Amino acid sequence: MDWFLFQFFMNSLAVVISFAIFYRQQREFAFYFLIWVCLFITWNIAYSLWKLRVDQAVAEADSKVGGVYSDAISNIFIVKSFAMETHEQARINKASDFVYRKKKKPGH
Repeated sequence: MDWFLFQFFMNSLAVVISFAIFYRQQREFAFYFLIWVCLFITWNIAYSLWKLRVDQAVAEADSKVGGVYSDAISNIFIVKSFAMETHEQARINKASDFVYRKKKKPGH
């Protein structure tokens, strides 16, 4: 949070100083600059919210794969005893394919 606040403060200060300099030199350009900054910030916020949702879905899928792997490894004696290697492999493949699809088609 400290880093974010420091970066936010420094970037805000840079925009304000730039706007002041542009305003003194060429007012029309200063307003174009301000519009560009507003559009850029809006786009970044929208993209960040979308990316957060996608990253959360991928992280949940990764957790499921980790759980499937953990189950398979911790219960390896039972899997071997009942000759369920093919079943466990299919389960792991299904979970891994799910994560792969989440990573390749974000937002779906």
